[in-house]
This record gives sequence, structure tokens and C-alpha cells, in this order.
Amino acid sequence: MDNFLKKRLIVTKAHADIAFSATVIVLSLYMLIFGNQKFIKVGFGAVGKIDDRLFPNILMVAALILGCAIFAFAMFDNAKNKRTIAVGGTPPTTEFSICALFIALIGVFFCLTMKTIGYPLSSCISIYAVYFMLGGRKIWKGVVLAGVFTLICYLFFAVYLGVNLPIGFGF
Repeated sequence: MDNFLKKRLIVTKAHADIAFSATVIVLSLYMLIFGNQKFIKVGFGAVGKIDDRLFPNILMVAALILGCAIFAFAMFDNAKNKRTIAVGGTPPTTEFSICALFIALIGVFFCLTMKTIGYPLSSCISIYAVYFMLGGRKIWKGVVLAGVFTLICYLFFAVYLGVNLPIGFGF
């Protein structure tokens, strides 16, 4: 497992830009279509009514425009790469760490499960997974690290800052 996490994924820059821009476009559309109905009180273009939820709406429109621009440039680069390969050249590449991609997936897991199973359990699972991925092999150390980190974060956010963190399982 350690060797797999140390590997790097090498792709052409155009393909990485296409994947990134497609992700930005999909997330922006999701927030504009479903997020507006669920979270934003004032619609985009409402006259005289400025709300604290108007900025995320404007931000998603900007992200959608920039995502479309990156996608268009990436498609032009992809066509240019095909011509470069045809004449015997090599297109520009970029690389991604497999470990960083898995840590991003752990972050997605944390965000998706925090409300359902609660902040404490979701945080403990996520911190233990990161500990394991970074080479930690002692179960008791991982459990202690995850528990202490979760307790410190909970005390800071819930007690000191007053942020409502979900306990989970309907509590």
C-alpha cells in the first residue's frame, strides 16, 4: 500500500485542465440550480435586496464562466497536442500525487458523512485514515491521535467559537 500511495499519476496538461474544468462546471451548476433553492434566500438580480447569501451566488456564476473558459482553452490545447504527437513531439504533462488524491477523497467523505454520523465519528475516521495513509501503523496511536485531534477541534469550534457541530444519529 505504501508504494501505491507514493506513486504519481502523470497526464497531459490538457487532459488535467479538462477534468478540472469539468469538475468546476458541474459543481457550479449544482450550486446554481439546487443550492439556490436550498440555501440562498435572494435570487441573483433581486433589486434592492442584498442578503448574506448573495455573494455565493455571484461566486458560482463567476466559477461557471471561468470553468467554461478553462475548458475551451483545454480543448484547443488538446487539439494542439494531437498535432504535436503527429509530428513526433511530446505534449506538456503534469503529475498528481496518488496520496493527495486519496486525502481529497477523505475530505469528501468527511463532508458527506458529518451530518449523518456526526462530527466526532466522521472526524475520527478521517483523521485515522490520513494517519494510516501517511505511514502510521500502530492502531492505538492512530486512535489516540484521532480522538485527541477531534476533541481539541470540537472544544475549539463548538465550545469556544459557538459553532453548532452535528453530533450525529439524530442527536
